[in-house]
Parts: sequence; structure tokens; C-alpha cells
Amino acid sequence: MEERYSQYQLVKSKSGLTVPYIDEVYLYSMYSPAKEAEGFAKLHEETLKRKKNVIVLGLGFGYHVEEIAKILNREHDNYRILIIEPNEQLYKDFNEKRKFEDSNIIPIHTKDPESLFLRRDFTEFLLSSPAILKHDASFMLNKEFFSNLLQYKASTDLNQLRRFSKSIDTFVETSHENETLEEYIESVMKKRTFTRKDFLTLAFNEIANS
Repeated sequence: MEERYSQYQLVKSKSGLTVPYIDEVYLYSMYSPAKEAEGFAKLHEETLKRKKNVIVLGLGFGYHVEEIAKILNREHDNYRILIIEPNEQLYKDFNEKRKFEDSNIIPIHTKDPESLFLRRDFTEFLLSSPAILKHDASFMLNKEFFSNLLQYKASTDLNQLRRFSKSIDTFVETSHENETLEEYIESVMKKRTFTRKDFLTLAFNEIANS
């Protein structure tokens, strides 16, 4: 996918914080980005109390993510936040000018939804059943990308499925090469106990049917 943004600027809000301005959209309030970010996190507080791992759709300039981290840090002994951001220039500018001090926050840049499912760290993160939070301005600006990500359908062919993680070859045995994914998953679901390989298999099934 090619970068399609025709207008990109970093501007100062009235409070002095930097706000990305992309294709006539301000990613935060031009009056108080920090207060808006705090309100965003507060809106999702109940979810964050229940879920220690979170996927955030949209980096913005990190303010809303930092507020999410404050709640998670208060409510959980450990937590992780993965941020998905398709705008390469925004991703680079953020990392050059701010970065996250919290090592539990991991921003990821990609323009291709499928590429996320090729990442072992991402597929394993899905096993934790993370909450998924949308930064509204970022989501609307990149609606096609994020919609494709949320509606992504994994392959139903085992040989194709091997592409989605380096770990796939460790749990799809050679004896299953001629099986459909549905047949293989059905055999896994009949088990009384599950191995790590089985949990990863079932996670991909959830992705395919979400």
C-alpha cells in the first residue's frame, strides 16, 4: 500500500503540546490534548481494569496511550500495550521527537494488515485475549486499513497458514498436510488438555472467525 496522505503537519496546540494534522484532521484537541487523552482512557477504564494487555489502533502522538498505561500500571502487576499505526511519517516523527519511556508500550508500523499475522510477537500476543481500543481520529483517518485489519480472515488451508508465523511449522505436523484447517481444529478441540501448540492453533481459528 502506498502512502496516500496529501497533507501532513505537526502543529502546536494552545497548551503547547504537539498535535499531528493530517488531511484536514487534527488527531487531538487543539486546546488541551492531554485532557482529551485523559478522558479517552477514563472512558475505557472498566475494560482496562479487566484486561492487562491492550491493542491500540492509532498512535496519534502518544498522549492517549500514556493515559492508558497509567491505568494499567495502577491496576495490574504487569501489562503490555501494542499500538498499530499505518502512517510511516507519523511513526518516524514520534520516535524521533518523543518515544515512550515505558518499555511495556510497543508501537508497530505497518501498511499491510496481513504483515501483522506474519509476526510471531503479534500472534502470540493475541493468545492473551487483549482489549482492542480505537483512537477515533486515527481510526477514521485510516478507516480502510483498520477495517481490513479487524476483518482479516486467516487462510483455511494448512499449507497457507504456515506463512503466518515462524512457529507454525512447530505445531502443524507433516501428517496433517492433507487436512483442512477445520478438520485439524476439530481434532484439537476434542482434546481434554491443551499444549502451547494447541492454544496457538485455536487462536488462529478465532482470528479466522472473528
